[in-house]
Amino acid sequence: YFFDVSDYTQGGLASQKRAEDSGEMRVLAGAASVRFTKFRFGIAYLAYRGTPSFSYRDYVYNPISGALISANIRENRKVFGGRQFTGGASYIFDENLTLGALLKTRFNLSETETVVSPAQNSDNRREWFMPWELGVGAAYKFASKKTPATVALDLVKTWWGKTEVAENGGDTRVAGLVDTLSYHVGLEIYLKPNVPFRFGGSLVPFYGREEADTFTVAAGSGYVWEIGRRTISLDVSGEYQLRSTSGTTRLFAVPEDSSLPFINQDVVDSYVKRFMLTARYPF
Repeated sequence: YFFDVSDYTQGGLASQKRAEDSGEMRVLAGAASVRFTKFRFGIAYLAYRGTPSFSYRDYVYNPISGALISANIRENRKVFGGRQFTGGASYIFDENLTLGALLKTRFNLSETETVVSPAQNSDNRREWFMPWELGVGAAYKFASKKTPATVALDLVKTWWGKTEVAENGGDTRVAGLVDTLSYHVGLEIYLKPNVPFRFGGSLVPFYGREEADTFTVAAGSGYVWEIGRRTISLDVSGEYQLRSTSGTTRLFAVPEDSSLPFINQDVVDSYVKRFMLTARYPF
């Protein structure tokens, strides 16, 4: 994420304001499952570490000579990591309908935040106690010889209101988040034998006090090999995600803010584009 405002004048001076957001996430995951006649059970383990950073720079200079008059630079760097277990089960009701459920356990998330600015340099440590998550869903197959298809829908309840946090070794307190209910829908259709086409969408509400829901659309295709009783597949997919944060404090002030303070609000849209290549082989 990058935002730059240049040549904004105030009091005969020129300024340049810049904000930049960057970072990376490293994830290690493993899963196993067992299948019976109509039941399937699985468990997954996830460990991750993230290093996001945010920087804000405000330069004021003489518009004639170009000489730098002042500079305000603030950097916010974080390091966080955690581990989580997920359990799931599915039940084949009949040849067309399958029901499923998943449960994500509570887990601890450790976070270290470093703030560097002319006014202060500080290190803050937080220990987050993340909530339970429960999901239920169903998939229905339309048995057509020409274009077989499957439609799936699931709902995920997250008890964000149970989230707790302890800062710098202090007492644990409720984080003040709100519970959410997410929706996911998907379609898989075979227009050609062994070549599936997949489409999906989701709505994930924001767990804070502001409206910042995340909308996601995805599409993909692949190829399926039938070797004896085993089904091997190779898939490629793309995902586009939009999150709109409305009613936030404006990152950069403008002259109208002093006379019309009620407009000192921003709508910030963030986008995520993701491409994935997946191979599946049953042992």
